[in-house]
Amino acid sequence: MNPYFYIFFKFSQFLNKQRDNEWGPIAAMTFFTGQYLFIAYGVFFNINESNFSENKIVLFTIGISLFIFNSIIFLNKKRAEEIIEFYNEESQTKKNIGNFFVILYMVLPLGWILLL
Repeated sequence: MNPYFYIFFKFSQFLNKQRDNEWGPIAAMTFFTGQYLFIAYGVFFNINESNFSENKIVLFTIGISLFIFNSIIFLNKKRAEEIIEFYNEESQTKKNIGNFFVILYMVLPLGWILLL
């Protein structure tokens, strides 16, 4: 499987314990992945406070597109169950390493925002 699915699995463990609502993990995936995309877009196109208003529509479109992409991928119950079943068998050591990387995935963009 791929790292994007693993992050979905970790968010599902935390936000969707009964496996009856994938919207929480989808929103979390969109939020944190969107931060990376917004930072990359801002650095690449040199966005600052003076020209931010000109780029609002583009950033909004990127966010909505990412949400739709995540919804298409993870609202498929069969795929979501396959992801959860695939990663549910991991050992405690792998869980700890995975938790570290997911926390790093969530904290890095916040640090970048503060530094930029």
